[in-house]
Amino acid sequence: MTSGIPTGAESLTPQNQVKLNQSGQSKTEENLVKNEEIVAKNEETVVKHEELAIKNEELTSMMDSSSSMDGISRDDGCKVQKRKERLEQNRISARESRKRKKTMIEELQRTVITLSRENKDLNLRNESLRRQLVELGTKRSYSLQVGI
Repeated sequence: MTSGIPTGAESLTPQNQVKLNQSGQSKTEENLVKNEEIVAKNEETVVKHEELAIKNEELTSMMDSSSSMDGISRDDGCKVQKRKERLEQNRISARESRKRKKTMIEELQRTVITLSRENKDLNLRNESLRRQLVELGTKRSYSLQVGI
């Protein structure tokens, strides 16, 4: 590098070079796939947890009602029913929120992949243009030396 202009390989830093694994995927794409698998397993666990919470609540309700049927007033029954409805609405809301979050993460992952590819293409184009610039500078200096 005698001209002071970095050539293509020298202009690429480790931060903007995309390393490929054996299957041709970039590390970013590989990590995104792993992340999607983890999110899917997490969703399954949350659904199972919700099902267990519902069963637990039903069992608790059955135990409470069988132990003291005479002691429950109409107001207590309404409170229990309202609480059940509120808990169910919260579960539905939480499920929808997780779904929105998952959709948003997937969209961001697609954006990262697209931008990584675009960055790689632009770096290759930059490298090519720098090489052309060096070649033109070399030809020009040769022309001046020869007197053309």
